[in-house]
Formats: sequence, structure tokens, C-alpha cells
Amino acid sequence: MYLITKLYNKIMKALKLLIITIFSCCKTFPLPAQTKNSTLTIVNWNLQCFFDSVTEGTEYTEFLKAKNWGKDAYQTRLQRLSESIKKINADIFVFEEIENQNVIMDISNMLSDFSFNRKKNWNYAVFAKNPGESIGCAVLSRHPVQEYTLHNLDIRIDSQKQPAMRPIIRVILDINGTPLTLLVNHWKSKSGGEEKSEIWRDWQESNLSELFNEARAENQNVIACGDFNRDIKEFLKTGGEANFCLRKLHPEPGGSYRQVENTPVINPWYNEKDQLLEPGSYYFNESFERIDSFFVSPAVKILDFSPLKGAWSTDEGVPVKFQIYSGQGYSDHLPVQCTILF
Repeated sequence: MYLITKLYNKIMKALKLLIITIFSCCKTFPLPAQTKNSTLTIVNWNLQCFFDSVTEGTEYTEFLKAKNWGKDAYQTRLQRLSESIKKINADIFVFEEIENQNVIMDISNMLSDFSFNRKKNWNYAVFAKNPGESIGCAVLSRHPVQEYTLHNLDIRIDSQKQPAMRPIIRVILDINGTPLTLLVNHWKSKSGGEEKSEIWRDWQESNLSELFNEARAENQNVIACGDFNRDIKEFLKTGGEANFCLRKLHPEPGGSYRQVENTPVINPWYNEKDQLLEPGSYYFNESFERIDSFFVSPAVKILDFSPLKGAWSTDEGVPVKFQIYSGQGYSDHLPVQCTILF
């Protein structure tokens, strides 16, 4: 049994937001002050076009034309993913490239095995995507969702028209009585040209920077994750414990903009010796990139981080890409796992 609540953003009225709670109602309530440290394991995974078997017309062309894609192929892929989730067994999963809320419901049903063991199951989920878009982002959590909002951009200062971009999902979770702000990202891809599209990723970084600052102003612990479509080497690296900064932009008259401040954050792709971890998480043109990532506020301690090997990868750690013609494979991204203490 599911409780499904549809909410619409006050500014973007057409924006679709769905929260699914399994066997439980989700309410907004004040959390008590933190009394002890909490350890949490979060996995971020771009699932590479995880569509269901129902044609809505917004699917990618290869799915619309594929003769061998249907209910059986979808169920097989669903089973494969559910087995992987159980194998990894993280507290929270963040997914990119989910088609709709029905996929999340199907995943939840398969994971629960219709069990009433609430502690064992991932009982809470959030899904969001913009209207008319093919894919969105989702969160599966063993911990209750206290609050959730969407944060879209509307940039009209540049000569080029703003392309379709996915919102940042801001989710506040109750982790054993302690609030944690989770910011879910799937930034603009480099399709159409890396240089031409870079400005939009800059604005998405600015949006994330502002959300970090807002949460920290309220003394909240913050962790951001997702597919940033930007290698970690393309972010602003600094020294010290906070080894990166998120840049914030401010629009200027005449269609220009300027950088106004930096938000210090910690990223785990560099180890304590300032060396990049191997391999990356996304395999493209026979080379690895590190576009799937985590950023945390300085008050959050990262205990462990790594791209995960498993049935979804080769022995060398290369992701086993999903192939629609055969129905085999998982994703062209590896799941990346981060364990934090806060």
C-alpha cells in the first residue's frame, strides 16, 4: 500500500513533484536538537535511461523504436536493479535518469517483497521532473522525509535561450532525530558543445552554492550529490580541509554576470594525499570521467568514498552499459558510495 501526495511548486505551477511513502504518512515536523553523531551511507547512481514499458511519448527515440522493449524486458531490468540495490544495501539511494514515479513504485514493491518489516525496507521516496521532460531524479530512503522542495532556474540575461534543465531537489531527512539536508543534482549535459553549454552548468553551480549557504545559515548539515556532467577537475579546487569551492554568480545589467562569493565544501574524489581516486565513475569514449560526485559542508565528515564494483561492472571496474537491443547491462555509470559522520 502506498500513500501518494502530489505537490506543485508555487513558482513553477506545472512542475511535477511526487513523494511516495510506504506504509507511512509523511508530515513536516520539528526535529529535536542533535544529541549524538550519526553515520550514514548514501549511494548515487545514474541509471542510464530507466524507462518503464508504458509509452508516454516523451521517451528517447531508441526506446520508442525498439521492437524488443516491453513489459518483459522492463521487468528483467527492474529485477536486475533491485538485486543490485539489495546487494549494496545503503541507507539512501539517489538515482538520476528515472522516467517517472511508476518506476519508483515498481522498484519499491520489488524491494519490499510485500514485507511489513518497516525497518528493513526503504520506506520513503521522492521523485521529481519538469513537465514534458523524459527523465527525472529520485531518492529512496530508510529514513523519514521531513520536507522537500524543488529549485529551478529561470535565467534571461544571456543572448542564448535557457535550455531545459532539471531542478535541484532539496530533501530534509530525519536521521535518528537529526536533520540532514540532501541536495540532488543532474546538471546540463555537454551535448551541443561543452563550451557553449558551460554557462548553464555555471548557473546550476551557483544555484547549488546558494542552497548550501541557506542550509548552513540555519546550522543544517548538508550533502549534495548527483550527476554534475562536469568532471571534478573542472570545479574550483582550494587548499585546506574544505578542498573545493562552489561558485555563486550574480546577474548584472546588460546581460552580463559576475562571481560574488565562493562556498567552501569538501569533495572526496581526492584522498588525504591529494591524489585522485581511481577509477572514475562514468565511462565514455573508452576513458573514465568523475562526473558523479558528492559535496558536503565542512561540519560533515566523510568516512569513506568509492565507485562500486559488482555485477554492474567488469573486473576492471568498467560499468556494464545497458543495451536496449539485447536488454542486457546496467548503466554506463558506476554507483558511487559515500559514508558520512555528522
